[in-house]
Amino acid sequence: MTQTVEQQAKRIVNKHMQKVIILRIISIILVTIYIIAYAFLIIDWITSWMLLLLIAVAIIFSLISRTLKYISILRIENILQDRCDAELYTEVMRLLLKKDDSKRGTKTITIRIAKGLYFMGEFDEAYKLLQTVQLPIKGFYSSIQYFNVLANCAKQKKNLDELHMIFESVKALALTTKAGSKKRISAEELLQIITASIELLQGEYQTCRDRTLNMNVKTSLQKIANYNNLAFLAAKLGDEGSAKTYAKYVVKYGNRTCFVAAAQAILEGLAK
Repeated sequence: MTQTVEQQAKRIVNKHMQKVIILRIISIILVTIYIIAYAFLIIDWITSWMLLLLIAVAIIFSLISRTLKYISILRIENILQDRCDAELYTEVMRLLLKKDDSKRGTKTITIRIAKGLYFMGEFDEAYKLLQTVQLPIKGFYSSIQYFNVLANCAKQKKNLDELHMIFESVKALALTTKAGSKKRISAEELLQIITASIELLQGEYQTCRDRTLNMNVKTSLQKIANYNNLAFLAAKLGDEGSAKTYAKYVVKYGNRTCFVAAAQAILEGLAK
């Protein structure tokens, strides 16, 4: 029996929260043991090396715990990035938001919901949701994600002025990182995406096409997004063969993203 999006999302979130709860319980147990052990050390019931061993175990567990949480979140991100299922991803994030009452967690998840809404084609809703996120945002990659979604929304709204402002914000963010670092590369890649959006809105189709072709594509979603842009640009430049090839790929592999409908519109336009 096929599960609904809501049922799939609940199953994914429940599994994720089970892992989080188990890790929290173990953390509490380790802290409790440490406090008791320290008290025993004071009254000479245990030796100092035994306490050091306990500290080492706690540190190792902390590192393992962070890794497991990262893997769990990465699997959720892959719903969008690899499976291109914006609808399921958004529903999962909405459920996670209800379970996270931390200020930083709320901001991060809100940005992710906006990202999901954007890729569902709910551009206005995504933009409105981003306006509720208070700046500054803690965490470099959360900031990058915020400006990425905001730039995508500005592109859909055809707001060149806002795109230029976002470009300057990302440029300033890039300057806070070390040259050649992963953070600097991420910021520079986003600057390329924003520049391409500006060129597109300004009707510089060939320049935009050349830039898009040279972009570093890491995930299935990025490939679908790029191919959708390339299909549009090829159609504008009169390259119908390439436009059809790109658009057909998007329709076939775009799954539940807004790019499928956009690619279908391009194919219908070329068929007239």
